[in-house]
Amino acid sequence: MRPLALHALLLLPVASTAAEPVEPDQIRATVQKSLPYLAERGDWWRENKNCVSCHRGAFQVWSHSLAGKLGLKVDQEELGKWSSWAMERLRDTGEGETPTAEKNMDGVAQLLAALNADKPAEADTRQLVEWLESGQKEDGSWKPYGQLPKQKRPLPETTTVSTLWNVILGRDFGLSEQSQSSAAEYLKTTKKGISTEWLLLSILYQADRDPSAAQELLKQLEAEQNDDGGWGWIRKEESDAIVTGQALYVFRRLRDTVKFESEISGLNDRAVRYLLASQTDDGSWPTKGTKKNRKDKIEETATYWGSGWAAIGLLYSLPN
Repeated sequence: MRPLALHALLLLPVASTAAEPVEPDQIRATVQKSLPYLAERGDWWRENKNCVSCHRGAFQVWSHSLAGKLGLKVDQEELGKWSSWAMERLRDTGEGETPTAEKNMDGVAQLLAALNADKPAEADTRQLVEWLESGQKEDGSWKPYGQLPKQKRPLPETTTVSTLWNVILGRDFGLSEQSQSSAAEYLKTTKKGISTEWLLLSILYQADRDPSAAQELLKQLEAEQNDDGGWGWIRKEESDAIVTGQALYVFRRLRDTVKFESEISGLNDRAVRYLLASQTDDGSWPTKGTKKNRKDKIEETATYWGSGWAAIGLLYSLPN
């Protein structure tokens, strides 16, 4: 295992360089540097944990699939193996009758995006959507599994975030109107969250439903951007790679849907600069844990999750 504790000293505030333009080649080089780390630590997790988790398997596939689509150097043979293994692991019932997918709804939704980043497989896409629909609860929500319920935010908020991710990613690939409507009814009953992830997903969810509400939430996001260009996992806390990468992903989707260009342009550029400046020599972005008992420590799982989101967010920030 890498000595991640030594990286704590590297998490110093990054000076903003708003006057300096960011060249696409610089972004591409930064992501290319991250891919060996994401490949190696993804392989380590699979071989030692045998788990296609909500914070690992899909991010290995997603980052490399998108990178390959955009012309970066990617081992396509290995990528194919990772994708096939992830689907097989989700189908696996072990010694029972319930597939692993039914206890990993977040991973199912993430793999939908990951597999469709380059060459979508129709049969796999259909299967993933079916799992999402069958895993939805009667109240319209999706239950978070794995490490997610132990995060440093209230469990109801984590449930809301899981539901937002699942309906946003699911509807991209054919989630039924009934499932979407059921989720919408549930989301009407939820409260404001303390995490930046909740804020970002609420903006994206409202963008094509209630643009004025999305605008108000964007103002909050702008007010909460740190001087270094990033955002904290908990709102108004120190920046980290997880939610800053998520922000870049959300900004690209906003551009592609409702064109909030003027509102997000400066936010986007400062976030890109933060990620470019905070990558370490091994290609990763050291990240503090998202669980309550690890919130003040650089943690391996959070670092992988943050590095995956940083690479994905930077790729989505490219002009093409």
